[in-house]
Order: sequence, then structure tokens, then C-alpha cells
Amino acid sequence: MTESSPEYMTRSEGMEIRRAQQITNERLAIVEHEQQGQKTTLAEILAEVRKGQSLRSMFIAGGSAMGGSVVAGLAYFLHWLSQ
Repeated sequence: MTESSPEYMTRSEGMEIRRAQQITNERLAIVEHEQQGQKTTLAEILAEVRKGQSLRSMFIAGGSAMGGSVVAGLAYFLHWLSQ
């Protein structure tokens, strides 16, 4: 044991960590909500693609999937930063 590394956490440090975790959880909830909306939109687009096989709908579906992946990656990155 050294004196420079305390083995306890002060109440204010704990509260700060909990608040940061709460903010991160709130942000993740927002991202998950947005992703759910994107999934619904994507499912509707895919249903149209299956019906009509239109090239335009295929590009929209692909773009939506890529956008969702970017948002998921960003959420993971923000979560990783908060750790």
C-alpha cells in the first residue's frame, strides 16, 4: 500500500461517476429510440422493395442500414469514452 493511491472513493467522486453514467445511459436510450424508428422505416421500405423490386427503394434501404450502423457505432464510441 502506498499513500498516493487511496483505496476508497469519496462521496462526491461516487456521485460524479453515477451522474456521468446516468448521462451516458440517457444518451444511449435516445439513440436506441431513434434506431427503433429507423428499424420501423427500414421494415416498411423493405416491404416495398419486396413488392416492387424498385432500384430506388433498394438504395434507400441500403442507406438506412448504413445510417443505423453509423449511429450504433457512435453510441458505442460515446459509451466507450465514458468508461
